Amino acid sequence: MSVTPVSRFLLCLGFVGGALLPTSAVRAGGIQLWELGTPDVGLAAAGWSARAQDAATLFKNPAGMNQLEVPQLEVGLQLGYGQFGFEASSGTTVPGNNGGNPVGLIPGGSLFWAQSVTDVVAIGVGVFSYFGSALSFDEGFVGRYDVEKTLLVGFSVMPAVSFQITDWFALGAGFNIMLGIFDFNEAVNNPGPMVPDGRLDLNDTDVGFGADVGVLFSIKEKTRVGMTYLSPVKLNFDLPTNFTGLGPILTTALGRSGLLNSTIHMEIKVPQSLVLSAYHDFNAKWALMGNLGWQNWKQFGLIGVTVAAEDTQSLVVDRQYKDTAHVAVGTRFAPVQQWILSLGFAYDSSAVTDENRTIDAPMGQAFRFGVGAEWVIVPAVDLGLAYTLAWFGDMSVNQQGGPLNGDVVGSYDNTGIHFIALSLQWNIGAKKDPDG
Repeated sequence: MSVTPVSRFLLCLGFVGGALLPTSAVRAGGIQLWELGTPDVGLAAAGWSARAQDAATLFKNPAGMNQLEVPQLEVGLQLGYGQFGFEASSGTTVPGNNGGNPVGLIPGGSLFWAQSVTDVVAIGVGVFSYFGSALSFDEGFVGRYDVEKTLLVGFSVMPAVSFQITDWFALGAGFNIMLGIFDFNEAVNNPGPMVPDGRLDLNDTDVGFGADVGVLFSIKEKTRVGMTYLSPVKLNFDLPTNFTGLGPILTTALGRSGLLNSTIHMEIKVPQSLVLSAYHDFNAKWALMGNLGWQNWKQFGLIGVTVAAEDTQSLVVDRQYKDTAHVAVGTRFAPVQQWILSLGFAYDSSAVTDENRTIDAPMGQAFRFGVGAEWVIVPAVDLGLAYTLAWFGDMSVNQQGGPLNGDVVGSYDNTGIHFIALSLQWNIGAKKDPDG
């Protein structure tokens, strides 16, 4: 079996096609989270760039740190549960099962600290994750030749600073240091009768850098407008091709081509985004807020791939993604002095059409419904509990593969994720205004 440089590259892409962008739909448009374990979970992220009422504003809008009257430490714990069961239809040509629920439990958390150092300057640092996903299908899944298990996650450390330029205008910026982790495996379809599947494993880590810039306008005493730009983060993974259990036909073909000891270089861009928010206090007990947003998933869908083997080949894989839009509205209400209640709704458009959706990336539009409560336990300590349902509905898949992968046709039905967040805010040295 002879293999030309071009066919060698295509053969390798046939094995790693599912690895080019392994994601689970932890949010509409892609795998970027609004949920950080903070009170924003109860607002469906409404008021993201303008609320500026807790230390997590150093990520949501670093310019908001000047709004904090005292130093604050904020800790968030979060647990999600995703339901993404796949139902194969008659168009599927690969024998096997539906793979069970590939998402399941999604743990998370965050830590933020911020304080003013002068009347003009405030600083802070956060540790959190806003980008990540995981899929784990049951053994024998019909889509196993595209993906069995995958993990793609980014952990960020962000120092930030803000400047109160005038009484009504503040500017802030953060430095995003992201540790990216990639771990992927899929089955390999060995040609020949009665030959069991082989396996391909790929894994690597990388560190990428980006920026988070925000402005905050205090139009009136009770009205704020904020805007945050989050830059892209480039992650470059070098993935040695670890094949096991190959049959004699593929062993010979890959051995002759040099692909058994090749390395796949994969470049992805964590999307850039822009969020515009408004916040208004109607009175001491009631506030209304909202968002408009954009995220650059089109660039995320352009994956740079280089296969370093006997003859190195490179290309850009285009998954035909498109940019997404976001809108949210929410309210906070303080019925009594020690309690604040939250309610929010958000919508995100889909980064992928039904025609371009793949089995390894069940993404679609999302509707978010949030509710939460904050309790001032003692003058300096607030405890928050919040819940969001992110509902994606039904997402069809019609993935036509080659002779090794086969066709996978069906749908992810009634999909969604439940998020529960517990947050603790320590307002160091002063009492927080519960009507805020």
